[in-house]
Amino acid sequence: MCTMLAGLLPHRLPHQCCSYSRMLFTRCVPLPRLDAPRTRLHSQAEILTPRRFPAHFHSQVRGVKSRNGKFKGQEEEWKARNKTVLTYIAAAGVGMIGLSYAAVPLYRLYCQHMIYAYSLFYLLSPFSSFSAQLAISRRRGDPYKPGPAQGLGGMAVAGHDADQVETMKPVPERVIKITFNADRHASMQWNFRPQQTEVFVVPGETALAFYRAKNPTDKPITGISTYNVVPFEAGQYFNKIQCFCFEEQRLNPHEEVDMPVFFYIDPEFDEDPRMARVDTITLSYTFFEAKEDLMAIEFLLVIVFTPSLAHSDVFASIGHMTDLLFTERDLVTSLKDYIRAEENKLAQIKQWADKLDLLSTAATSDPDGFLGHPVNAFKLIRRLNTEWSELEHLVLTDTADAFLSNLTIQRQHFPSDEDQSGAAKALTRLLDTYQLDTDAISTGKILGSSSAYTSQSVLTVDDCFELGRVAYSEGDYYHTELWMLQALRQLEKGETPGVVDAVMILDHLSYSVYQQGELERALDFTKKLLELDSTHQRATGNRKYFEYQLAKQNKVAQSEQGGREENHQPNDYRSERKKYEQLCRGEGLKMTAWRQSRLFCRYYDNGRHPKYVIGPVKQEDEWDRPHIVRYHDILSNREMETVKELAKPRLRRATVHDPQTGQLTTAPYRVSKSAWLGAFEHPVVDRINQRIEDITGLDVSTAEDLQVANYGVGGQYEPHYDFGRKDEPDAFKELGTGNRIATWLLYMSEVQAGGATVFTDIGASVSPKKQGSAVFWYNLHPSGDGDYRTRHAACPVLLGNKWVSNKWIHERGQEFRRRCDLQEDV
Repeated sequence: MCTMLAGLLPHRLPHQCCSYSRMLFTRCVPLPRLDAPRTRLHSQAEILTPRRFPAHFHSQVRGVKSRNGKFKGQEEEWKARNKTVLTYIAAAGVGMIGLSYAAVPLYRLYCQHMIYAYSLFYLLSPFSSFSAQLAISRRRGDPYKPGPAQGLGGMAVAGHDADQVETMKPVPERVIKITFNADRHASMQWNFRPQQTEVFVVPGETALAFYRAKNPTDKPITGISTYNVVPFEAGQYFNKIQCFCFEEQRLNPHEEVDMPVFFYIDPEFDEDPRMARVDTITLSYTFFEAKEDLMAIEFLLVIVFTPSLAHSDVFASIGHMTDLLFTERDLVTSLKDYIRAEENKLAQIKQWADKLDLLSTAATSDPDGFLGHPVNAFKLIRRLNTEWSELEHLVLTDTADAFLSNLTIQRQHFPSDEDQSGAAKALTRLLDTYQLDTDAISTGKILGSSSAYTSQSVLTVDDCFELGRVAYSEGDYYHTELWMLQALRQLEKGETPGVVDAVMILDHLSYSVYQQGELERALDFTKKLLELDSTHQRATGNRKYFEYQLAKQNKVAQSEQGGREENHQPNDYRSERKKYEQLCRGEGLKMTAWRQSRLFCRYYDNGRHPKYVIGPVKQEDEWDRPHIVRYHDILSNREMETVKELAKPRLRRATVHDPQTGQLTTAPYRVSKSAWLGAFEHPVVDRINQRIEDITGLDVSTAEDLQVANYGVGGQYEPHYDFGRKDEPDAFKELGTGNRIATWLLYMSEVQAGGATVFTDIGASVSPKKQGSAVFWYNLHPSGDGDYRTRHAACPVLLGNKWVSNKWIHERGQEFRRRCDLQEDV
């Protein structure tokens, strides 16, 4: 109504319609009244277009001036705030302008210091092209030998054996695009670029490419280049027959040269599952100015500040340890080359000495007559002026540079002290779990071991001492005694030690025996030590102390057997640990003959599943309560090798969930390395997931990725549950797929001894006897409660290389595949 009247009347409306308002031919809007708590209306046009109030309106707004002070204070406060905001905005703008001006010099400074470092990082990386050459040579069984140094601009360096180039077969159906990139250090004044941007090759086919370098300056410049291949995983298949890398290239002023790269892709590239989706490879070269002082400083910075590229926890994975064998073989080859070089140098020096010995003997017998001949006089002067200088240069020639450089590069892959300690603890763990004798381990005569390696798998006196020393540093005096006694026995049999002697062994042995409460035996070992070294201060003091303690106890000797048994099982030794070790040895199984008769083998098609109606899988009952089944011949050897190849570069030390911190952490009771493979990464992984779903009938779309694990020296995983218990409500909360309803465990290698999966609560043992077989069980009852009978463990691997893969299936998605029930077991 008000809006309609406002459109017709230019004058003020009656009080009943729009009190205290002026109309500008539009509708009225409510605004707070200044002199009354009630609401009055103003027009939107009046708000947007300020106008002078009519004279008759001033009489209706009395009392407004009395409130002007309050509004002025608020207005000043808002102005102050606005000024503050504007100040911050202006400061930010000035800062951004300053950063924009500083960005270019800062970026240039960063590049100058880091490009060379990153190039050396690629050089030292196990995925770099240099390491790739080592990897290729390992695959062929030949040691890597770098080609001869030429040192002239554009001269090539031979890098690979030409015999393989002649015999390899191309793979014409696999076309790969090779792109080229050229970089140079900020201080390098050359012009450097590739002559072509890309070429297309097939594996097993050679190709030739060129880079062009020019020195535009008025002074000679010597450069050195490094290269890398992207993706890094393809580096091991990218072989350069000739190249100009890692050698000094000298260009005179304004000289321009073409630098060839003769290369090929190894045909095995097509067989690697990781390369299935790689169709483009980039070869990149970076040139640096060869200044010895600058390069030394920057190389030192790279070594100090670049994180170590070595695998951590090497002892936790046999798969990673196999690389160490090839590393050691390369070092031995390099060492032999150094020895031959030294022998050649000494042979030349000896030949020179023998020749001069005969000459000087004849000359000194008649000096006047000898020097009377002008030729002899000339040759004497020439020898002393020239030839002796050449001999001096030969003597000063350091032939160890190549070996030391190779050793420096390979050292990044060496195991650490933690690895050595972990491997020592693993041997001790095998000693306890399988009740082995130290002599059996020392001689390598372990049940199931191959006779071909027994003669090489022996422990020396120094090895046994090191095992005892590790136990000693851990406060494990029982195992210190065992290994020190073994070292002492081998020493007494006449074995020649390295750096260890009987005094060192007896010193550790006496104290470890004393810590176990056997004072009389500790005193005997101390007396034997003093017979060998009467000046040994610690032994002298210990002897007095032990004699005093024995006298104080009225010389009551403790039973040797009692002391040993007491320390073999510490006070916190759990009964579950005893059951675990018994089951690992094949003892303590709770399967009765009647229950055994109820276990069957059958052909299984999962309710006439279309894929298994004609070709059902082989199913074997491993246990009845809970029901544990084994499926045979699930994966082929090729599929298992593909999974291993995919997982090996990603293997990291396996972690466990810490209930105290809620974080994932490594633990001494889980010694293995694992990697996670998604279904999208390779068709084989996708097929495995689908196969698990078809056989079990469970939805794997909500399951965890396929976990691939490789166990190391004495690798194990002590008793644990796969599901989250009631005291761990947030164990799988971040996944949002519920608890782990079932476990699928696939054995991907045959283990000669040990490595069984044991269930400590029910006394069951499942051995990894069949490669390619899978074990399956439910972790939860139909009611959704955890089945505590499924507490299981992975026994230490005694002999062999254990590979397994796990698929943990979760509750979500199984609502109509495994029906819930109020009862635990249905």
